[in-house]
Parts: sequence; C-alpha cells; structure tokens
Amino acid sequence: LYTIIIRMHTNLNHMEKGIDLAAQALSLTGEDLPRGPEAIAAGIGEQSQEIAALAAGLPGGIEDYANMPPMEDEMIQAAMEIMINVSSTAYMTDANLYMYIVLRMVSLSLQHGSSNASSFGFVNYALVLAGAYGDYANGYRYGLAALALLAKHPNPELGCKVNHVFGAGIQHWKNHIRSCIPYFEKAYLNGVQFGDVLYAGYTTNQRVTCQLIAGCPLEEVRREHSLYYEFIRRHKDPVVNGLYALQLQIVRNLQGEIVDVRALTDELLPEDEIKRIGSIILDSNYDIARLQLCFIYRHFASAEQLVDASATSLGGSFGSVLIAEQAFYAALCLYAAIRSGLSDDATARLKQADGYLASMQTWADHCPENNYHRLLLMKAERSAACLITGGSEACRNGESDEALDAMAADELYRAAIAEAERQGFIQIAALANECAGRYYMEAADLLPDSRTARDTG
Repeated sequence: LYTIIIRMHTNLNHMEKGIDLAAQALSLTGEDLPRGPEAIAAGIGEQSQEIAALAAGLPGGIEDYANMPPMEDEMIQAAMEIMINVSSTAYMTDANLYMYIVLRMVSLSLQHGSSNASSFGFVNYALVLAGAYGDYANGYRYGLAALALLAKHPNPELGCKVNHVFGAGIQHWKNHIRSCIPYFEKAYLNGVQFGDVLYAGYTTNQRVTCQLIAGCPLEEVRREHSLYYEFIRRHKDPVVNGLYALQLQIVRNLQGEIVDVRALTDELLPEDEIKRIGSIILDSNYDIARLQLCFIYRHFASAEQLVDASATSLGGSFGSVLIAEQAFYAALCLYAAIRSGLSDDATARLKQADGYLASMQTWADHCPENNYHRLLLMKAERSAACLITGGSEACRNGESDEALDAMAADELYRAAIAEAERQGFIQIAALANECAGRYYMEAADLLPDSRTARDTG
C-alpha cells in the first residue's frame, strides 16, 4: 500500500509528500531515512565507507556478486522495495537524498545477499559513481553487475528501471551513444508489460534524445517519436507529456516549421506551461535545447544567459547524456560570444568555457567515440576566438603561442570534421564545416592563400 501511494504522489508531482510517506514506511522496517543536509551528508559518508569495506571482501569481486546467496530477511526486502519507489522522487527533488538511498540499498545488498531489488540499487550506484564522482570505470562495472543480477532474477518492473538507467546514465560514458538505444527498447517493453508507465514514459524521451544526439535523420526521429503518441497521451503525466511535446518542437524547429528559430515554444507548447509544470528534468531539457539553437542559429546576444540557465537546471542530474551535450554547446557559445565582442566579462567567460573543455577532455579519454569530435571542435573554436580577437589579454592569459596560431585552428577544424564523420555524427560534421568556413572568411588574411572557405565544401 505504501509503495502505491508513494508512486501516486510522484506521478502527481507531490514530491515532498512522497518522501515523507517513504520515511514513515521505512521506520516500520527499522530503517531511518535521514532528513536535512547535515544528516544526509553524514549518512552518505557512512554508507560509502561501508560499501568500500564490504566490496573489498567479495571473493570474486563485484562481477561475481550475482552468485551471492539470496537475501532472506523479509523486513530488509520490504525496505528495499520502498527505497526503489522513493528513489525517483528523491532524484527530482534532493540529489543528496537520492545518493543516500542508493548507497543504502547497495550496502544492504552486500550485507544480506542478492535480491530482485539489488539490481536497481547497483545500477543507480553505477550512475552515482560515474555521474557524481567521475569514476567511470567502476561505474561501468557496477552497471554490468546490475544487468547480471537482472538476468539472474528476471523481473519486468525492474527490467524497465534497470535498462532505462543503464542506457541513460552509464552506457554512453563507455560506448557509442547509438548502443544505448537497445536498452531503451527493452525498458519500454518491460514498462508496458508491467504497467510502469512513468519509467516507460521517461524511456521514450531518452530514446529520442539519444537519436538526436547520434545524428539520426530527423524524419526517422519524428516517425519513431510519433509511435509513442497514444501511450503518452493516455499516460497524462505532465512531465512525460511535456518532454514528448518539447522533443517534437525541437524536431519541428530544425525542420524549419517554427517561425522564430530561437524559440521552442508556440501555440503547441507555450513557455509558461513548461514553467508551470516545475520539473527539473523538463527545465533542463528545455534550457539545453535553447542553448543548442543559440549556437546553431548564431544568436549570441543571449548566449551567456542561456549557458548559465542550462548549467543551473542541469545541476542536480547524474550521468545524463545531456551533461556532455550542455558542456559542448556551452563552450561553443561562450567562445563565440568572446569572438563576437558580446561577452560581459571575456576573461571570466573564457575560464568558464575552458572548464567545459577540461571536462570534455576527460570524457573523450573515457569514450572517444562520443566525445573526441566534440573536443576537437571546441579546441578549434577556442583557437579561432583567440586569433580573431587578436590575441586579447583574456586569451593570452597562460596561453602558448600554438593556441593563437592560424594553422592550428585550421587543422583542428579539419580533424573535428573527419572524426565526426567517422563516428557517424553527421550533424556535428555539418556544424564543424560551417564553423570552419566562417573562420576561413574571418581569418582570410592570416591563412595561406591555399586555405579558403571553399576548402570546407
């Protein structure tokens, strides 16, 4: 009964009520849900230490956890079920509480044996390791362990959740983003089979997001998007419906169907409706999409405002495919604003953009398939910004001469185009060609005669 009511509160966006009820239910199992920043932070520290000690004692490592004896304590199993149902509520309202819940589930599993719920705890712990701590290698290990647990304890309800989280928050840090899509297909089928309409709804959003990032043809994306219409319409969840409508608006914009190319809202999706829903998931998707359009259509007057808005709305997310996407377009917009003389503080904004560049370097080291072409284009745009502004004080601060060399930018553009084409990101290859062509025209007097805008095709 408690789990049903917690889900109901989550579906109705009554997050605090859901968390309060979960705390009450957990107390009946002997578990305390910490409340308040200090108590939650202390709980996270304790659980992290406990997990490290317990995992170190596993004879076959975490990869062999699926062969552990089953969990027999019924009270602990009940607590795990409650934690599953309140975790998504916590994720959308209090990132640290979500982390505590996930860590506690893993700790209980390592102490008392494997259960159906353990796979959910493991896959979300993988999300925390990769997304919050930047431990991509161990995050991937725990993600694979979660899939192994799911295979040993098949369960459609958990199949939806586990495949969704693995595809949305873990797989893309290690492998090409197109490889995420099969996990969303499994998640959706499991969700429809079990009736987990909330996670199934989120899964449709993640699938389309990955298709757009992967550079799938827009007509193909729109056709597959329409297949979910009846399911989404019947579901009536405001966040899922908002995400569905937003993605249609993104495609319509890119296909030239929205009059104001800077906008994602019109009579089909008014902006005040997005704000009324009040979801960090919807807000972050909306802000990042607007940031992308800012660069694609080169409206840099609002670039810095959009960078800050997207960073804020994405702030509590763990492991999302949109994290690298936001960093990519944020850096490009900031470099472009500096280059165009529109920056409010070129030195501070260059430092901010370089922070995104450093993050992309880390992600490219772990998964070059998804991120190396992004890194190259970011470096090219940085080099171009510094060169076009004449090696301004902001650009020269700690810079080598190579960063201000015209040929260095030229080579980076060419490398970015080649890498994007090699990995199948045709939209980034096209974008890099446009950026290179603009650079060649602006820097024509700095380049050899053989380097012209025509070279980019």
